[in-house]
Amino acid sequence: MIAYAGWTRANEQGVFGWQAQNLIADTGWGEEMTPAHVQINAAHDIRIERCRFESLGAIGMHLGNNVSETTIQGNLFQDISNAADLAKGLEPLFGVNAKYFLSIGLFAAGITSAITAPLAAAFVASGCLGWEADFKSKKFRMVWMFILGLGVVFSTIGFKSIEIIKFAQVANGLLLPIIAGFLLWVMNKASVLGTYKNSKLQNVMGIIILVTTVFLGVKGILSVFILI
Repeated sequence: MIAYAGWTRANEQGVFGWQAQNLIADTGWGEEMTPAHVQINAAHDIRIERCRFESLGAIGMHLGNNVSETTIQGNLFQDISNAADLAKGLEPLFGVNAKYFLSIGLFAAGITSAITAPLAAAFVASGCLGWEADFKSKKFRMVWMFILGLGVVFSTIGFKSIEIIKFAQVANGLLLPIIAGFLLWVMNKASVLGTYKNSKLQNVMGIIILVTTVFLGVKGILSVFILI
């Protein structure tokens, strides 16, 4: 774990307070990128897995020049001082346009989640309560707008929902195999489906799906606790 660290190098010119707190170069001209807490240069076939980068005052990780076939997987990057810091790690690939690519990616991720998640919740609420799942339905729209409004309010007040997200991932990891197993059991009951119950081939495929859901569920739960 790398946590609660910053970059406090002093020089005669001081610190240039702009976005990622870039340092004014020692020469007095231009600026220098604040060094990352993990800096990799001229490296090949490096793997960084199951690490935590939290509460850092600058860039968590930076892949510099001549870095190839490097894998960064299963790590947690949380509470980095500025979203602009993330773009620094993309500069070797995208150059000065890294911040624009990062901005587009964050916007796309945010806008799609903001639209589809409340919409999915409205469909679920309508199905559970027996409402008509119609875009013109007032109840459907109220649920949709209510959940969307909650997201706006919580993001405005700076509420951090990371624990809720972790809980949802654990719940999904537990419920997904249970639901898959229940469906497989029901699909084999002649009293429910009669002649339409599963065949042997369908049961084999169902077992493969069940094993897959168990694997994905366990993997999702373990990833929450950074165990894999």
